[in-house]
Amino acid sequence: MRMIAARGFAAVLLLSGLSVAGAYGAGDQLSGVVADENHLALQGVRVTIRSAGGEVTVRTDSQGRFTADVEGELISLKIAGEIIPAEEVRDRLSDLRIVVRKADISIHDSIVIRASALIPGIDRRDDAIYQNALFSRDDQLFSTLDAGINAGQHEGGGKSVEVRRFGFNLDHGGVSGGLKVLVDNVQQNHNSQGHGQGYLGQLKSLSPELVEDVDILDGPFSPEYGDFSGLGVVHIRQKERLPDHVTLRMQGGSFGFRRAFLAYSPRQDESDSLLAWESSTTDGPFLNPLDYTRHNFTGNYTRRFGEERALGLRLNAGTNRFNSSGQIPLDEVAAGRLDRFGLLDSQNGGRSRSATVGLYYRNGFQDDASFKVDGFVSRSLLDLFANFTFFLNDLERGDGFQQHDSRLQEGANTQYLKPFRLLGRQSALTVGGNVHDNQINVGLYPSVGRIPQGVTTRADVRVSNVAGYVHEAIEASRSVQLGFGLRYDYFRFDVRDRVQPATSGTAPIGRLQPKANLVLRPYASLPIKLFLNYGRGISSQDARGVIQRP
Repeated sequence: MRMIAARGFAAVLLLSGLSVAGAYGAGDQLSGVVADENHLALQGVRVTIRSAGGEVTVRTDSQGRFTADVEGELISLKIAGEIIPAEEVRDRLSDLRIVVRKADISIHDSIVIRASALIPGIDRRDDAIYQNALFSRDDQLFSTLDAGINAGQHEGGGKSVEVRRFGFNLDHGGVSGGLKVLVDNVQQNHNSQGHGQGYLGQLKSLSPELVEDVDILDGPFSPEYGDFSGLGVVHIRQKERLPDHVTLRMQGGSFGFRRAFLAYSPRQDESDSLLAWESSTTDGPFLNPLDYTRHNFTGNYTRRFGEERALGLRLNAGTNRFNSSGQIPLDEVAAGRLDRFGLLDSQNGGRSRSATVGLYYRNGFQDDASFKVDGFVSRSLLDLFANFTFFLNDLERGDGFQQHDSRLQEGANTQYLKPFRLLGRQSALTVGGNVHDNQINVGLYPSVGRIPQGVTTRADVRVSNVAGYVHEAIEASRSVQLGFGLRYDYFRFDVRDRVQPATSGTAPIGRLQPKANLVLRPYASLPIKLFLNYGRGISSQDARGVIQRP
């Protein structure tokens, strides 16, 4: 068994090949590892091996490994990526070196549609940071990325994270341009949410051990993404299988913190699957124990039909409940009359439930073109209990209130990518579309002891978004890459106010968003690149505000 290590320029796509001398008998295997100059394994690379016994093509796995049965004299070995056509280069027989050349036009080889590095390049994080960290809060999902994203909690962990990026306060992810967050191509930002626009609370059903990798985009420069992408995109993809049959992880810490993760991932020849369960709880340092309890369940089944086609089904569900000490007056703490971990209203807190079912399909063609489509249905319930003004309006019962959000979401995404040559230069044309529909019941109620005492606002809201995009990328030369894109989003906001019917209504809105990208590599011998990007982006507003203040 021979081991071949690829080395060369940092790359996602491989362009070269080599010839290797040797004779193999029946049943012999040739194996190798394909990696870039940073020693990062490259998944999904096509390896074609020619021998006296015939030709066989295999793909590298998630660790960059490949194995193939070889019989007779080995004639050549050729490596190829999905966008740039392979060039077979014959090195000296004794030089077991695979030269790897970078192409800035690339696409991820997964059944889940993901951002392609269609210029601008994508900042990618692999799963190493999640395997080696002890997680106790969901905001750590962002802080470990080191991508200029500051996320934190002000309710002890139960609510959505507060997000800040590049000096902008995005609240819960949906204002000041927004930060679009997706998990397996399912948008996590909730439009017209009961607590705040772009609310990211559903991220709490994500288990860090299941993160495969994360792509990070800075700004609205990719036509693939629309709403909430003004300050960038974070696209999280989960694993389809785990390296071990059974995985058990247990954590414990101060303030009653306990966490357990259990997963089962069987080995099957033509499919990948896993079942995972996560549970965590903590009381925090508060005088009123946080009693934060979270349970998550994730399942995945992927069926492969040869090397180029795959169909997958994914399920994710989670529950979350917590108490909160809420907001307290600073002057009372400074005067020593109230502990910094104290409280004024013991009824603050909340609960949430969510479930998402997704279906994914991918088909690759002989000319290296690919077609991908996915769809999902999601159901979520959220109730938050808070008191910001204490006893300002009601001296007897207090000013506590309940924020309610109940929603059903459906969505679909499709993408077709076609590599070709334009004026003798390698190019890639990408065409795609998105559909996202929300049916929401949202309300605000005065409450005592978490029991509603009336109605302040209540409305049935429907927000529909249909979009299409096109992007052309061309490698003009070894030092210049160009990209041009166009995206169009159509929104329909429909509000039925149950308290003030006069504020009901419907509003259709459409927006065109041009994109342009230029990447320069001034010195071939130095790993320096200059990026110039232009993009118009959008960030939708709460549907009730759109209707009342068009």
